[in-house]
Amino acid sequence: MGKYVVKLQKYSGEASRLWEVEDFEEVMVNDTGTKAMEAIWLQYIQKLCFSEKAMKNMRRLRILYIGGFHIHVDSIEYLPNSLCWLAFYHYPWESLPENFEPKRLVHLNLRFSLALHHLWTGTKHLPSLRMLDLSYSTNLMRTPDFTGMPNLEYLNLSYCSNLEEVHHSLRCSRKLNLLYLCFCTLLKRFPCVSGESLEYLYLHDCYSLDTFPEILGGMKPELKIKIERSGIRELPSSIQYLTHITKLNLKDMKKLESLPSSICMLKSLVELDVSYCSKLESLPEEIGDLLKLEKLDATCTLVSRPPSSIVRLNKLKFLSFAKQTSEVGLEDRVFFVFPRVNEGLRSLEDLDLGYCNLIDGGLPEDIGSLSSLKKLYLIGNNFEYLPRSIGQLGALRHLYLSDCPNLKEFPQVNDGLRSLEDLDISYCNLMDGGLLEDIGSLSSLKKLHLDGNNFEHLPRSIAQLGGLRVLDVSNCTRLKELPDFILMPELYFLDLIDCMSLEEVHHSLGFFEKLTHLCLYNCKRLKRFPGMCIDSLQCIRTRGCSSLESYPKIIGSMKVESEIHMLDSVMCDLNSNSSFPHSLSQRIVSLQHDISDSDSLSLIRVFTIDHPEKKIPSWFHHQGMDTSVVSVNLPENWYVPDNFLGFAVCYSGELVDITAHLIPLCDDGMSWMTLELNLSRDSKCDTELSDYSECETELFDYSECDTEPTLHFFLVPFSSLWNTSKANGKTPNDYRLITLSFSGEMKKFGCRLLYKDEPELAETLLQMRENNDESTERYIGIRSNRYDNSEHHDSVTNEASCSSSMKQRSHSNIRGRVASLFRNIATLSCKSRNLA
Repeated sequence: MGKYVVKLQKYSGEASRLWEVEDFEEVMVNDTGTKAMEAIWLQYIQKLCFSEKAMKNMRRLRILYIGGFHIHVDSIEYLPNSLCWLAFYHYPWESLPENFEPKRLVHLNLRFSLALHHLWTGTKHLPSLRMLDLSYSTNLMRTPDFTGMPNLEYLNLSYCSNLEEVHHSLRCSRKLNLLYLCFCTLLKRFPCVSGESLEYLYLHDCYSLDTFPEILGGMKPELKIKIERSGIRELPSSIQYLTHITKLNLKDMKKLESLPSSICMLKSLVELDVSYCSKLESLPEEIGDLLKLEKLDATCTLVSRPPSSIVRLNKLKFLSFAKQTSEVGLEDRVFFVFPRVNEGLRSLEDLDLGYCNLIDGGLPEDIGSLSSLKKLYLIGNNFEYLPRSIGQLGALRHLYLSDCPNLKEFPQVNDGLRSLEDLDISYCNLMDGGLLEDIGSLSSLKKLHLDGNNFEHLPRSIAQLGGLRVLDVSNCTRLKELPDFILMPELYFLDLIDCMSLEEVHHSLGFFEKLTHLCLYNCKRLKRFPGMCIDSLQCIRTRGCSSLESYPKIIGSMKVESEIHMLDSVMCDLNSNSSFPHSLSQRIVSLQHDISDSDSLSLIRVFTIDHPEKKIPSWFHHQGMDTSVVSVNLPENWYVPDNFLGFAVCYSGELVDITAHLIPLCDDGMSWMTLELNLSRDSKCDTELSDYSECETELFDYSECDTEPTLHFFLVPFSSLWNTSKANGKTPNDYRLITLSFSGEMKKFGCRLLYKDEPELAETLLQMRENNDESTERYIGIRSNRYDNSEHHDSVTNEASCSSSMKQRSHSNIRGRVASLFRNIATLSCKSRNLA
């Protein structure tokens, strides 16, 4: 309604508002602006042009908003002094017109004005101005004189990266509430600001500012300060007046050398962050007076002697003096010493002293009295022995001791550390006897990292870790034997990379029903490996196992018997002409039906082999390459009730989505059978096998696997493809064409019809071939092309319509064990569908 009224005003020549670009251009070109004009609001204009005469006629213009433009005229001569609200993003000139003195101006916003150098010269009297925003004006060289802005409440100069000084007259703006100067990277001088009304002072990332501004009238208790990553060398003692502040972030202030003792008067302080203040050498002695403090982060500072009063911080939960690595830690001659606990720090849960150059005596002997401690990081230190009381940390869940090269032994637990779940003693050069002999008493242990050590044998008690899920002994080049795994039923990740002295693995590993990942890279002396249970197996890798006599035997329960036969046969086929595959993995994916009710889902196993040659096993005797659609003509009477299982498929390329179509000989367009196989990475996984993702991210580098040449195997079960309600009275033998559509990159493929009694069928087919030398492809022809659905329908109609005189033939290279594999896959898929 408002716009309608304004348009009526336009027709009478007295429009009060403009928002259409065409109307604005007309006014500027024809100088038709009138005193009736009160507001101009343009989101975007292609060519920006201001007419001085037209603007002078707008003596009542109160609002001018320009959101953006493409090109503009050379200069702006005039803006009405009647303006109360001026927002001009990307203002394209160096300054505002000199004759612009809008005494009623309340809001001035010139954000993103890259050409702006200064607002004006001298002093302008703007008694009504409340808000001034020049942020992101990266070429702004100086701020205006603020003497004439006594009511200014909001000043934003953030990201003015060439601004070097804030005018000292800012002290006159006593109503200033918010002052944003963050990312003014060249700002050097900012002498003072009025604190009477100031509630927000943001100076973070002002790298060149080395002096904290004087706050006239003192700091209000509710003042919020952000000064992290600034160049400020010291904090003012007046910071004590911020009595309501709960968080103080001084992170990454590279020039800060000390903290004033007055900071310990901030009784409400809950979090103090001085991390990465690389010149900070000490904390105030009175730090223990901050009784509400819960987090103190002094990571990557030079603090080497925390004040003894720190143990009085009984609400403290997080404490860190860690260095990133030994290269940026304390100098060798400076040793870190943590004060005696004296039963203090009663709430401390997380203590990080990594790379602090701790030596013997650096840790307090009574560290075991930290009754609430859950995480203890001691990585990268130089002690030889740990305090014996460490075994008394009853709440400890995570203990990290990696990269402590001088550690000679781990203290005996003596039934302590009952809550410990994660223990990392990697790369500590531990020899035989250095690892605690009673490690088996760590009843809650789930992850054990022993990689990079020098022992030849593991303690016998390690076999008692019944809850262990992850065992990493990679790069233990002297390790000669592994323990009996029979009492570790929960183990699902075993890493043996570069265990070059290992010759065999205990046979008990073959009984594991939860093992998902096994890595054997570069186990050069490994000769024998027990059978692997495939019920849960996700990945096994064997690259560099040059002495391995045979690929690990795949075993498992009855429900995976078909997969066992398949892998035996495929491995045999591949290895008859080349070396062992580098790895084997399997995924559980869903079959999505559109031929029965919408909730019908069944699961199928897709196996992947990393193999350099990417050769399709010869058992898949219908082969082709580089196509998106595969068509296989089916012989007469190809379907044998209770005998035919499905279509076995092998392909190389990236994992893809595949759609199978079973098409009748006399195609009525109504009877197609369709099944979708979702092989994408986000496909639904079996819940029993999905609990290995944490290990993937923490312990395995899968980028290499993505670049490996791979072969994929799966079965399209006939029981999942066929639906009698869609057949319209037809029988399976009325269908004479199967097509497979690949949605991703498919380089090579193989296909085969699978029967329960395939060995007997093979003999019959071979006999038929001896009696008739016609090509097999006459009755099972493979047509690989790229076409749309209509072209496909026509080709099926023309080539296959009512032709029933095909004769059965077969290929001579049939492997019975692989046939058994796919037979059982089909049985498993059928059972899964029935359960669904």
